[in-house]
Amino acid sequence: MALRVDRLCFAFANRRAVFDALPLTLLPGSVVAVGGPNGSGKTTRLRLILGTLTPGSGSITLDERPIAEMSPADMARRLAFVGQRPTLAGDFSVRQVVAMGRLRHHGHDDAPAVASALAPVGLADAGDAPFSTLSAGQQQRVSLARALAQLDSPAAPSSAQRTRVLLADEPVAAMDPAHSERAMSTLRDVARRGVLVLVVLHDLSLAIRWADEGVVLAPRTDADAAKAPIGPAELVAHGPIRQALCEEHLHRAFGVRFWEACSPDGALAGVVPRG
Repeated sequence: MALRVDRLCFAFANRRAVFDALPLTLLPGSVVAVGGPNGSGKTTRLRLILGTLTPGSGSITLDERPIAEMSPADMARRLAFVGQRPTLAGDFSVRQVVAMGRLRHHGHDDAPAVASALAPVGLADAGDAPFSTLSAGQQQRVSLARALAQLDSPAAPSSAQRTRVLLADEPVAAMDPAHSERAMSTLRDVARRGVLVLVVLHDLSLAIRWADEGVVLAPRTDADAAKAPIGPAELVAHGPIRQALCEEHLHRAFGVRFWEACSPDGALAGVVPRG
């Protein structure tokens, strides 16, 4: 049971390749943070897994089944997405937006799943509020709740044996520090229930505190041309979070040096650019 990316190649029309034979295997039950500079293909990777983009070659499989062969209904029950800029047309309430994640769960009572999804993001009492009136950070929290409701499957042997994936693209970018920590804690709890959480983060310290594994990407660059991208992204590191986000790998990816910040008890709490 795993999400596998095998020899993935992709390029936008009339542009340099984004990936060239990029391999990756991710197991359920973990939070995997994806980091890297702008233009390294982090969001593109999520869109390929979701199936909104099609690779030029290679394959993406979930439990050894190609994503491209999965039905829309099966995809909706097993893969949920949280974007960094939630958009929605129409005058919907918070509760209605979260319930949209249940559209493919036919024949089940959605109210408990919606309520249990709103509670961990701190919006249990905001179900009747118009989504359009919320701040950007609050809308991100609603989007996370919708993904939680979407992956809340009824207890059944068939669903228990299938990997579920939550893909999140900068899901805390608009949140204040307290809600960012709460959201990441929620993602960790989701992973403990057997879901694979793949989250793009620019806040590397947040990744160190909450992720189990790290994936670091970086485009091949020209050192003599202000590190201008000249080739497809490469996999700089993939492994346990503190090994993946070590100073050597971060310098290779971002081109700057980092200090390690420790808590009073000596534990690694984050990384800070040296300037």
